[in-house]
Amino acid sequence: MCVTDFSKAYEFYTSRFNFTPSDLVHDDNDRDITTFLHLDRGKELVDHHCFFFFEGPKSHVHHSSYETHDFDTQLLGHDWLRHKGYENCWGVGRHIMGSQIFDYWFDPSRFILEHYVDGDLVNEDNPTSHTKASPDNLHVWGPDLPAGFLLGRIVYNQLVYGLTSGFTKTRFYDMFVLPYHGEYTRSLFTTLDEKYHQVYKRPIASAYSMSTLVEFEPFVDNTTKLFMQRLDELADSGAGINFGTWLQMYAFDVVGEIVFGKKLGFLESGIDVDGIMADIRIKLAYASIVGQMPWLDKFLAKNPIVVWLVGTHPIVRFTVEQMTERLKGRADQKHGPRDFLDRSFEAQKKNPELVTDRVVRMWNIDNVFAGSDTTAISLRTIFYYVMRSPPVMAKLVAELDDAENRGEFGEFVSWKAANNMPYLEAVIKESFRMHPAVGQLLERHVPKGGISLDNHFLPEGTIVGMNPWVAARNKQVYGPDSNIFRPERWLEASPEQRRLMDRASLTFGHGARTCVGKNISLLEIYKLVPQLLRHYEISFTDPTQEWKVHGGWFTEQDNFHVRLRRRTTKE
Repeated sequence: MCVTDFSKAYEFYTSRFNFTPSDLVHDDNDRDITTFLHLDRGKELVDHHCFFFFEGPKSHVHHSSYETHDFDTQLLGHDWLRHKGYENCWGVGRHIMGSQIFDYWFDPSRFILEHYVDGDLVNEDNPTSHTKASPDNLHVWGPDLPAGFLLGRIVYNQLVYGLTSGFTKTRFYDMFVLPYHGEYTRSLFTTLDEKYHQVYKRPIASAYSMSTLVEFEPFVDNTTKLFMQRLDELADSGAGINFGTWLQMYAFDVVGEIVFGKKLGFLESGIDVDGIMADIRIKLAYASIVGQMPWLDKFLAKNPIVVWLVGTHPIVRFTVEQMTERLKGRADQKHGPRDFLDRSFEAQKKNPELVTDRVVRMWNIDNVFAGSDTTAISLRTIFYYVMRSPPVMAKLVAELDDAENRGEFGEFVSWKAANNMPYLEAVIKESFRMHPAVGQLLERHVPKGGISLDNHFLPEGTIVGMNPWVAARNKQVYGPDSNIFRPERWLEASPEQRRLMDRASLTFGHGARTCVGKNISLLEIYKLVPQLLRHYEISFTDPTQEWKVHGGWFTEQDNFHVRLRRRTTKE
């Protein structure tokens, strides 16, 4: 068990129950932080411990233990669980304290279960052992201690953002609530109410699953085809281009196709349609600053006079226009494959009282915002870091060419094919890690009753949060070289370490409030990156010039200028 105040828990369990310590473990300051307790039955021999607890950031049951008949049974069970596809947490090995042979597993809810055998027996003649805390004193043989086994000291994602954490969003998210005809509707992203989020996500949740989103591949391919036509024109001209801007225009048009079955017009025109990109940047800069004092918002952006002067946001206006057009024509007109708006109306038909037009509008405005700007940031990051690392570029292109030669690609790289390229995946994950789209705290309120965190008590209502950039550079998780771009770390990591690396990432948030557009973004990225690299050689117009990164809620990049040349051979 994990407790937040070791001394209080120790006093409680040893004074009120018939427990006595077999082992006490202390930190560098000689403060006890872990204990193994056995039942005091005098001279009678009993198990070395039937209760164990340690100090951590949040009270929770760490694992429960079950004794097996013998070592053979334990190993047979280990093999059977692996064969059935269950995830091993740690084991098989032998503990030092208690000496039992252990085997830890995750159940389907990711709770840890231990199977053990051959533990020590103790009685009143055995003195309490005192040991200094160290990873080396947990086992005498077996696999290395997984980095996340005693979760809490290493990563706090689950504590703050977990499904049952009780932490709730703050008023910072008010900055992103957009008006329509003077009415403000909270979206799945902006709502502070967890119940509201659960209720309004449920009718449309299946549409966000990756199994559904792969049905949208034709929409992505349609936009990619137009994008490559424009890039071919630019390559023929030999001129340098603002690649970062073109990637953002691509991301907007893909989302338009997926959500509305219609591009927003960025790639066709080659300009910032209706000033949408510029407007979003202004609003993000505003949110980054005013969000630190959210009460100011009602006097500034949400001042009725300002709202009247500024008018409806172009993305809100475009969404309403598409809804109106679809409602007019859907009775007698077929417009092609089902897009996200179709699925929204289907959800409305099944739940007419809950899913109003306002809810449909809210869902799809969220989609445009979630699947465009953050995707553009990630695409810029991937290409920029790969181009700055020639060995990585060579390795990635070689993997793509090998897949091409095996006939794994059609006209466009499919989602399935992209997911069969391990180095591509490593490059994408490392790019997410090096440059998360969000650059400020993912703010939350401490829940009722407060919480003890590393010997500091935080009362309820305190604003806390984690910065994705800081979390992504945790050396205990990603290694001592976490400040450099090295995709190989994802290939070198053990399965357990890689799972921890994935869990420590806040690129798309964490827990129940993970970005709803995550899979839309992944679909775009995994398909476009290999598609462009198999067809183009991309180089900086000025290799000595770094890009410029703007800190804020979103970490936008500028000054990413390149030249394109079509590849003529793929050997």
